[in-house]
Amino acid sequence: MEGKTKEIKGLEARNDYTLRIEIIKPFAPFIQYLAMPSAAIVNSSKSDKIRNVPAGSGPWKLDYWEKDGELVFSRNDDYWGEPPIMSGLKIRILSETLTQSAEFEVGNLDIFNIPALELLQWTQKKEWRDNIFSIDELNIWYIAMNCSRKPFDDVRVRKAMNISLDREKILRLLLANTGIQASGPVPPLLLRNPPPNPYPYDPTLAIELLKSAGHGNGFQTKLWAAGGSEIFHVLEAFQSYWGAIGIEVEIMRSDWNVFKTAVRAGRPDLYYLDWFADYPDGENFLFPLFHSSESMTKRNRYKNSEVDKLIETIQLLPIGNQRDSLIEKTNRVIFNEAPWVFLWHSQTNMVTQSTITGYVPKTIFNSERYTNIVRK
Repeated sequence: MEGKTKEIKGLEARNDYTLRIEIIKPFAPFIQYLAMPSAAIVNSSKSDKIRNVPAGSGPWKLDYWEKDGELVFSRNDDYWGEPPIMSGLKIRILSETLTQSAEFEVGNLDIFNIPALELLQWTQKKEWRDNIFSIDELNIWYIAMNCSRKPFDDVRVRKAMNISLDREKILRLLLANTGIQASGPVPPLLLRNPPPNPYPYDPTLAIELLKSAGHGNGFQTKLWAAGGSEIFHVLEAFQSYWGAIGIEVEIMRSDWNVFKTAVRAGRPDLYYLDWFADYPDGENFLFPLFHSSESMTKRNRYKNSEVDKLIETIQLLPIGNQRDSLIEKTNRVIFNEAPWVFLWHSQTNMVTQSTITGYVPKTIFNSERYTNIVRK
């Protein structure tokens, strides 16, 4: 894959339409890997230009691409599956929420992702409220704590960070109830049984935990975040709650590239981030985030040999009760270890023009194909 060899074992082209793949050991997520965009079939003759020249096999053909502007598609009538109903599709790239909203209201957009802070006003608009779609997405919003150094190497401090936030109030007042409190990293939709109860809001106990950990006078730390002003009011709420128990938090805002480099290098004490499922499996919220081979090199330096063994077993097992039980157990272990401040699993709210039918938002961000939409 990196150009170091001309041959790869385990791949066999049976014919023009069949590829046989042999893996060296059982790996349950593999079949789901094959459904991800990165495993899509492409034209090998154009693979070196795929960043700029389309060479895929999807339901749409790219006709025009204005970078940072728009993408225009036409229906691929040779698509292997059921082709789109509409003959064309345009996706516009609008970075500002106010611009998106204005363009939708004047009819220049057919589908619009409603920001959490604007949901109430959209539901009160008679012309739009019957065209709003809400869906619980497979995601997690969290604050990661660097578990490799003080003070966050102490689980008492980490739990104090969790129970000092009134997440129910933040969700209700700042995010229009567009989410549910998280009880570990795995979304409830991917668990067979209900998850543990979320950490309660208990600032008195938080102060006691800090005292027992030797931080009776509190401490100072920094919270890194990447993103625009739309999240800053939430970060300031965190800052205020932690300040009330003696933890002075400085908010460090940066662009995404600086933020990503810092996280990989293990520089932040705290960082605010989210994770969206690549495929609908609890394992996708465990291995990439908490297995030590990932966390110790790319994330918040959390390491737990029990968690590693559980995740490795989950990856070997076929889908079934035993695997589901281990996913739930791993979620509980991580919840009790509190390497993150577990915030919420968010909800997405979309609104369409009355001329649009057939649109149903997807729980997985990379599964949207726009094939069943009809514009009257």
